[in-house]
Amino acid sequence: TVGYGDITPYTNAEYIVCLIWIAFGIGFYSYTIGSLSGYIANIDSKNQRLNKKMIVVNDFTKETRIPVKLKGKMRRALEYSTHKDYFASSDKKRVIIS
Repeated sequence: TVGYGDITPYTNAEYIVCLIWIAFGIGFYSYTIGSLSGYIANIDSKNQRLNKKMIVVNDFTKETRIPVKLKGKMRRALEYSTHKDYFASSDKKRVIIS
């Protein structure tokens, strides 16, 4: 049923089955919402880290007068390494620092 109250339990066994299904539904819904919110928070923090790194790259290229073409390549490489989980986090730090 969809919760309109058109089908109701009458016996104790039916009440127990309904309670079990309700508990399962609450658990499933809670797990799903928690997983989705964690996933969205992870994406948001990844984008924030990327933006901070881009600011550092922009400042670095301005200070060292690196050509615009090379700056673009650096930005694309940084975006790739941040969005892809190909590198381990320690490898990413090493790439950014060096």
